[in-house]
Amino acid sequence: MSNTGIEYNELNDRTKGSHDSPSHTSDTAYESCLSPLQPNDSSSFNAINVCAICCDRATGKHYGAASCDGSVQNERDRISCRKPSTDDKNTINGLSVKFLLRAENFSRHFGAALDETNDAEEADLSSKRFASINDVCDSMKQQLLILVEWAKSIPAFAELQLDDQVALLRAHAGEHLLLGLSRRSMHLQDMLLLGNNCIITKQCPDANMSPNLDISRIGARIIDELVSAMKEIQIDDSELACIKALVFFDPSAKGLNEPAKIKSLRHQVLNNLEDYISDKLYDSR
Repeated sequence: MSNTGIEYNELNDRTKGSHDSPSHTSDTAYESCLSPLQPNDSSSFNAINVCAICCDRATGKHYGAASCDGSVQNERDRISCRKPSTDDKNTINGLSVKFLLRAENFSRHFGAALDETNDAEEADLSSKRFASINDVCDSMKQQLLILVEWAKSIPAFAELQLDDQVALLRAHAGEHLLLGLSRRSMHLQDMLLLGNNCIITKQCPDANMSPNLDISRIGARIIDELVSAMKEIQIDDSELACIKALVFFDPSAKGLNEPAKIKSLRHQVLNNLEDYISDKLYDSR
């Protein structure tokens, strides 16, 4: 037999023997993790507790998938490694979660200074009167002024062209009014609290009022579709501040000269909100 034939046979024998090697065992373990569980397999119960990332013993679930603490921590370390490069930028342009929350708190204090009746305790509903159409209009004017001051407190907005600033303020003023109204009413039951401390109930307080002047029907929809939903998901002030910024920085708003820049700002806010929620979920485990 030629030397080439002998070498081939030796190589073939070594390959057959390698099935018992540690590397083959490791490959088999990964394949068992990826293969579907059989209904009658006695190991199915144990396989459910296997980390989907590293096939180690799972200690819980992360975003719905079985995972171990090591894999989750590696993901958190990866996120934290990229945060320093974006934190500086977010601090400068005011789009970090902390800065947006600070801007929201500033706007609330500004609104309280505008309203002389805001000295009364919000929890004391006996001192508040039912809102009329004029009360609703007055509150809307006040909240639009507060929206302008809120936007001006964010450096990223102040750096935009004047035309783009006006376009953003006009684009979703109505949504901001509803968002602010819903946020103020989250601690109340079946009623809305306007910025001027007037209230709107689900039921009309005056049975003789004309249906055209009855704002309770609109109030009932806001309570059922917005306030109740915000209560159900237990949204906090930081998340609300980010959502407000996401609505505001709309790259599809009419009249924008630099929509790409607005889109970039929105993506920064969205990334910051995702990181905030991810950390919040991890800390609640």
